[in-house]
Amino acid sequence: WSGVTLLGNFFLNSKEKMSRERFQIECLSRFDQCEVIKKMFV
Repeated sequence: WSGVTLLGNFFLNSKEKMSRERFQIECLSRFDQCEVIKKMFV
């Protein structure tokens, strides 16, 4: 699943100091249909 790779890249690029809120917006805007990812940030 390509989503896993994208999430991995997000974590690897955490040095950019992307806030948790920004991460949720960027991530959920792309995977808003994925309940697993939503639960990760509840």
